[in-house]
Amino acid sequence: MLPSDFPCIGGNIPALSAKAVNCLRALLEEHREILPLQSKKGEYYAYHSTRVVDVLDMKKSNYDTDRNGRIREIKKHVFIPEKFAP
Repeated sequence: MLPSDFPCIGGNIPALSAKAVNCLRALLEEHREILPLQSKKGEYYAYHSTRVVDVLDMKKSNYDTDRNGRIREIKKHVFIPEKFAP
Protein backbone atom coordinates (compact mmCIF):
# COMPACT_ATOMS: atom_id res chain seq x y z
CA MET A 1 0.00 0.00 0.00
CA LEU A 2 1.34 3.43 -0.92
CA PRO A 3 1.76 6.03 1.84
CA SER A 4 -0.98 8.64 2.04
CA ASP A 5 -0.70 12.41 2.48
CA PHE A 6 -4.03 12.47 4.35
CA PRO A 7 -4.64 9.34 6.45
CA CYS A 8 -7.03 9.18 9.42
CA ILE A 9 -6.38 7.91 12.93
CA GLY A 10 -9.18 5.79 14.34
CA GLY A 11 -11.53 7.01 11.62
CA ASN A 12 -12.08 10.47 13.10
CA ILE A 13 -8.74 12.21 13.61
CA PRO A 14 -7.35 13.68 10.41
CA ALA A 15 -3.61 13.28 9.95
CA LEU A 16 -1.33 14.88 7.40
CA SER A 17 2.03 13.94 5.99
CA ALA A 18 4.89 16.44 6.30
CA LYS A 19 4.48 17.06 2.56
CA ALA A 20 0.79 17.96 2.99
CA VAL A 21 1.52 20.22 5.98
CA ASN A 22 4.20 22.08 4.02
CA CYS A 23 1.86 22.58 1.06
CA LEU A 24 -1.16 23.62 3.13
CA ARG A 25 0.44 25.39 6.12
CA ALA A 26 -0.98 28.84 5.27
CA LEU A 27 -4.51 27.40 5.20
CA LEU A 28 -4.07 25.22 8.28
CA GLU A 29 -2.50 27.50 10.87
CA GLU A 30 -5.34 29.85 11.84
CA HIS A 31 -7.72 28.25 14.39
CA ARG A 32 -5.96 24.90 14.18
CA GLU A 33 -3.16 22.94 15.80
CA ILE A 34 -0.76 20.79 13.84
CA LEU A 35 0.56 18.21 16.31
CA PRO A 36 3.49 15.87 15.57
CA LEU A 37 2.77 12.13 15.61
CA GLN A 38 5.09 9.20 16.19
CA SER A 39 5.02 6.90 13.19
CA LYS A 40 7.18 4.19 11.69
CA LYS A 41 5.68 5.00 8.29
CA GLY A 42 7.02 8.57 7.99
CA GLU A 43 6.61 12.09 9.32
CA TYR A 44 2.94 12.73 10.14
CA TYR A 45 0.94 15.34 12.04
CA ALA A 46 -2.49 15.26 13.67
CA TYR A 47 -4.82 18.04 12.60
CA HIS A 48 -6.86 19.53 15.46
CA SER A 49 -9.35 22.32 14.85
CA THR A 50 -9.59 24.80 17.71
CA ARG A 51 -12.67 26.55 16.33
CA VAL A 52 -16.05 25.10 15.39
CA VAL A 53 -18.55 27.06 13.30
CA ASP A 54 -22.08 25.76 12.80
CA VAL A 55 -22.36 26.17 9.00
CA LEU A 56 -24.46 23.12 8.09
CA ASP A 57 -28.01 23.93 6.99
CA MET A 58 -29.86 21.19 8.88
CA LYS A 59 -33.15 21.77 7.02
CA LYS A 60 -31.63 21.40 3.55
CA SER A 61 -28.96 18.76 4.27
CA ASN A 62 -29.67 15.04 4.13
CA TYR A 63 -28.32 13.05 7.08
CA ASP A 64 -28.92 10.05 9.34
CA THR A 65 -28.90 10.17 13.14
CA ASP A 66 -28.43 7.54 15.81
CA ARG A 67 -31.10 6.82 18.41
CA ASN A 68 -29.75 9.68 20.56
CA GLY A 69 -30.20 12.19 17.75
CA ARG A 70 -26.48 12.58 17.00
CA ILE A 71 -25.54 12.81 13.35
CA ARG A 72 -24.16 9.50 12.16
CA GLU A 73 -23.73 10.16 8.45
CA ILE A 74 -24.23 13.19 6.22
CA LYS A 75 -25.38 12.15 2.76
CA LYS A 76 -25.79 15.65 1.32
CA HIS A 77 -24.05 18.71 2.76
CA VAL A 78 -25.74 22.10 2.34
CA PHE A 79 -23.87 24.99 3.93
CA ILE A 80 -24.96 28.45 5.07
CA PRO A 81 -22.55 30.74 3.17
CA GLU A 82 -23.04 33.74 5.48
CA LYS A 83 -21.51 31.81 8.38
CA PHE A 84 -18.15 31.34 6.66
CA ALA A 85 -15.50 33.84 7.68
CA PRO A 86 -14.15 36.01 4.84
